[in-house]
Amino acid sequence: MPKVDPRFFVGTWRFKDRRGREHTIVIDPDLKLTIDEQDLSAKVSAISRYELSYIDKFGYKLEIRGNEARPVKFYDESENDTYDLMTISN
Repeated sequence: MPKVDPRFFVGTWRFKDRRGREHTIVIDPDLKLTIDEQDLSAKVSAISRYELSYIDKFGYKLEIRGNEARPVKFYDESENDTYDLMTISN
């Protein structure tokens, strides 16, 4: 079984919600999840090579899904929607 490297998920991404608003997701080296500079108090519930799952303070699942190269999707159970993650160029 491949070893999971949590640093794979660390970074900053953008996504647009279904209303067309842009949001920023930050995952810090401790895997703390922040969306639009708001600490969601989400706890890591599972991690695999290409998927990082959180449970937020309301009990909803939030998932970061990756491909071979980087995280590419964000799933929000409260919205029941999946969004494309775009890298933020520095």
